[in-house]
Amino acid sequence: MQEADTHVEQVVLEVEEKIAIQESFIAQGYTWNVITESEFLEELRKREEYFSKGNGFVGLAHFVKVHLGVKGYSYKSSYDMASRLGKKGIVEIYNESNPYGDEPVAAIRIVQNQMAQA
Repeated sequence: MQEADTHVEQVVLEVEEKIAIQESFIAQGYTWNVITESEFLEELRKREEYFSKGNGFVGLAHFVKVHLGVKGYSYKSSYDMASRLGKKGIVEIYNESNPYGDEPVAAIRIVQNQMAQA
């Protein structure tokens, strides 16, 4: 048992596996953290900075399910926050060409004048 405990940190899960595990817990009634506005914007700012190095964009579903979901934030509260911030004009949710398929992808970004204030 003690040997297993020392190797648990070496377990690597694919993103899809992490999402499946979280969705399984959600289906069983477990709850996740509700994200605050400041946490959402800080995490989004970090993702924008990361993806800007490759002229990329922040996909909304990827941001919510993979980035925030893996950190323990509930999908619903994250999508609700994105919608609220969009209505306030703090973030923009828009369509971007899908690099992996024919259908466009919903993307999210902080509105530029909001970046200057942060």
